[in-house]
Amino acid sequence: MTIKKFLIVISAFLCVFWTGIFNPLDVLAADGQISFDEQSYVAADGDTVNVLMSLDCENNIGAYDIEIVYDRYRLRYEGGGTSENNGVIRLSGNADADTVQASLQFTAISGGAAEVFVRSASAEVNGSAERYDISNNAKSIIRVGGTDTVMQSANQEQFGINVQVPICGTVSIQGKTLYIVNLAQYMPVGVDWTYNTVTDIYENHLVTYLAASDYNTRFVYLMDEYGAMYLYSYNSMTGNYFPCYVITDDQKYYYTSVEACTQLPDGLTAEYASSRGIYYTFKMDGSASFCSVTSDGNVNAWNASGDSSEEHMRTVIYVLIGVLAILFVIVIVVAAAAISNRRYRKKSLRRLALKQQQASGISDLKKSVSQRPAGTRNSKSKALRNAKPVIEVKNVTMKFRIATFNSSGIKEYLIQKLKGNMNYRELVALDNVSFNVYKGEVVGIIGTNGSGKSTLLRIVSGALRPTSGEVRTNRRRLQLLTLGTGFDYELTARENVYLNGAIIGYTKEFIDENYDKIVKFAELEDFMEEKVKNFSSGMVSRLGFAIATVGDAADILILDEVLSVGDEFFRKKSLARIKEMIHSGSTVLMVSHALSSILENCTKVVWIEKGKLKMVGEPKEVCEAYKRYGN
Repeated sequence: MTIKKFLIVISAFLCVFWTGIFNPLDVLAADGQISFDEQSYVAADGDTVNVLMSLDCENNIGAYDIEIVYDRYRLRYEGGGTSENNGVIRLSGNADADTVQASLQFTAISGGAAEVFVRSASAEVNGSAERYDISNNAKSIIRVGGTDTVMQSANQEQFGINVQVPICGTVSIQGKTLYIVNLAQYMPVGVDWTYNTVTDIYENHLVTYLAASDYNTRFVYLMDEYGAMYLYSYNSMTGNYFPCYVITDDQKYYYTSVEACTQLPDGLTAEYASSRGIYYTFKMDGSASFCSVTSDGNVNAWNASGDSSEEHMRTVIYVLIGVLAILFVIVIVVAAAAISNRRYRKKSLRRLALKQQQASGISDLKKSVSQRPAGTRNSKSKALRNAKPVIEVKNVTMKFRIATFNSSGIKEYLIQKLKGNMNYRELVALDNVSFNVYKGEVVGIIGTNGSGKSTLLRIVSGALRPTSGEVRTNRRRLQLLTLGTGFDYELTARENVYLNGAIIGYTKEFIDENYDKIVKFAELEDFMEEKVKNFSSGMVSRLGFAIATVGDAADILILDEVLSVGDEFFRKKSLARIKEMIHSGSTVLMVSHALSSILENCTKVVWIEKGKLKMVGEPKEVCEAYKRYGN
């Protein structure tokens, strides 16, 4: 098995293992559907109506739980369900079949349209411990003839609903409007609460809640437009409502989300409770606790140390994952080392073949190479095959005289000059620098600030004359690309395009032909009639770069810090343009502080430090030495 295949196999195994731990396969209750045998029934006042409901599923149904709401002001429930409470019929059990049916009996007690609809439904695939919601809005309407005897109340005028229960406000839950029952004036029949009542403001309405002493939890009944009431818990700090569910009807045992509690015991958080199925459980007598509630209604008291075995298993899993990750890293490192070693052997063989080729008959070329500075003897094969360099830098020294007296103006300068008070110090920018650049090479020049890199480029381009030494090159085939030179900041951007282009050597006809291209590349379409003095430094750089690079690349291209122009997006675009110029066959001499650009584009690197030639050689070798020097 090759290294590549081995890495693919290891990666695939880890992906499968990770997915298996953190994304276990879900067992879905496929295509569960609830329906009524008729969408509409017609009955007279006093008639009995049988409504047939069916739950169908492709898989064998295990446990199920269905809640059906009916208009208890127009219908009286007679039977057919598991239980009924305040207009809500509950159907629950274990089917062990792919279909569940129930015949619900109602007696019509008032004229009008009475709705019977499914509020919620859940079922599980037989043999699975997971319960899944079945969401379909199954509904049937029983149209009862005769007089509608449902009385209007104050709620009709204030909230638009036709019920006889006092309402004190509304709340929107999952896009549905529910009405807050005023517990100060009305308590549902059969409810025997021992909790105290508290009054709070909810959306500018005074609301009376039933308050539990533990964990600052409050409860209230919410009613839908049909008069069916549901028990909800309320968090006074977040302003959120949470439904309460019955565990066993005969014990009046309920549970709700722990997010309804404004306080939680130590060791319990809302996130932890949600992931472990832990709820706030309570009875009407005021007793409450935190319990884990399973889908089949089993309740287990929670305590902070109750999950020690599970936590232990989780710890084991995490340790195992860590070990596998370390093994994976080791495999990657070993494989990378093997690949690197293979590449090194291939490179060594190529170098050996090249040496043998050189030894076959080019003694004159060897002699020429031996006379070059020591650092240049390791040039690439392309340079060796072309003995005549296109740029010869021979013993170049550059010195500047700097006045030690700082005059405040021309008048003071002339006075001190006539008095003979002017003293100078000598600054050596370059000290006996020598190297060669061969046709097709891309040579990077690196060094710390003030080392003489830009001075060297200007000497090569002919802009400066060295104090001693010489540079041999064909300057008619050379282009110096540096940004910001030749700009008049009192002129507009349009005027500076022609001015700077003329300095570079472009004709007016050439600029006219390429003006739109320059403006588009600089992304300054809306600013060309503005004075450059109002531009940011980035805008000036973009304009200068666009002007400098609009023409065809010269045979010899000299780049002075032009690879870091503008923002991130413009730098990417400008770098792509420079790469086009570099790879068009030009011989390139470039200065850049970005070692990544040097390593990516250059075939040779010249390191100048404090005016002296430090090193010449392969990019990786020279850049690593430069970084060690900086450290």
